[in-house]
Amino acid sequence: MRTESDSGVAYADRHDDHDAATCPLTPLFGHEVFRRAYFQLAAEEASHPERIAELILDLFLVREIEVPDAVRDRLTACRDLDQLRAWVDRALDATDFADLFMPEQPA
Repeated sequence: MRTESDSGVAYADRHDDHDAATCPLTPLFGHEVFRRAYFQLAAEEASHPERIAELILDLFLVREIEVPDAVRDRLTACRDLDQLRAWVDRALDATDFADLFMPEQPA
């Protein structure tokens, strides 16, 4: 199943210089620990909300979860870097979008 990022172009189509068949990292990317570390580090280093929203959309693409337009719109409209980074952490384990947007629970 292919889904599209907020730009309307599928991840693989935006990265046509990447050959998954010959890339030595392709098998690693399928491993949960590597995928989790990659997305968390990328979110921490990103300084633009658009990039973090794109990371979340890419994460769903990798996990083969189709993103409804309402979810895509909410992600791309958010400008709060801390909120977006929290959503990255949740997206790593989310089974549906209610998990992603659930309110913070007090400690």
